[in-house]
Amino acid sequence: FTTGLFTSTYLIAAMASLQAIVPDRLRGRIMALYGISWSVMLLGGFQAGLIANFIGAALAVTIGGLLVTAFALGPALANRGVLAIDAEGRRSHTIGRMAAGPSTD
Repeated sequence: FTTGLFTSTYLIAAMASLQAIVPDRLRGRIMALYGISWSVMLLGGFQAGLIANFIGAALAVTIGGLLVTAFALGPALANRGVLAIDAEGRRSHTIGRMAAGPSTD
């Protein structure tokens, strides 16, 4: 009961925050990514169970954590332009120049 209560509370707060913070023109895309992230968790459980069968639960959880970290940091580091997007979904030229290095103009 307690787990369900806190999970529901978290999900309601997360959805309300996403809908309040994300601009209207980006909301569909963000909500789609959010929904996909919940579906992908099932694959993580399958992977962890399969690996745990062969090498143990502790190592399976470690491998899963490393994979999650790689999949989170990999795209962010590969596409630094994402870091230059402001809260309204527009490219911030100041941040973009800072990320690209100092100007020689």
